[in-house]
Amino acid sequence: MTAAVLTVGDVLARVHSNSSGHGAGLRGGAFRLIRRDARIRVSLDRVRWVNDVAVSGTIDAVSRRNGAVQATLQVSPVDGKGGRLTLTWPNGANGAGVRIKGAVGGANVVAQCPAP
Repeated sequence: MTAAVLTVGDVLARVHSNSSGHGAGLRGGAFRLIRRDARIRVSLDRVRWVNDVAVSGTIDAVSRRNGAVQATLQVSPVDGKGGRLTLTWPNGANGAGVRIKGAVGGANVVAQCPAP
């Protein structure tokens, strides 16, 4: 789960300086983005922040201080025990926590961690 959260954080950190509309993951994969006013949608295709976990799905973010981020992800670790996660958190809020829900490796997940 941590790798998925950090993958989303890494991509979002690079979106604001991205003028091409696409980019590569730190250790593989690719992302594409669409901007509409203050909204950003990022599509992830097997993006890797770490070598052993690929993350695909979408990130929807409102790029204002009072906006929100929601990511719907397919997480594929090399051990084959992947799953689906939904991450949500307020954008720009200091001390905000990411709410994580889904299932990984056949187990239900409900967790929270600091926002990236």
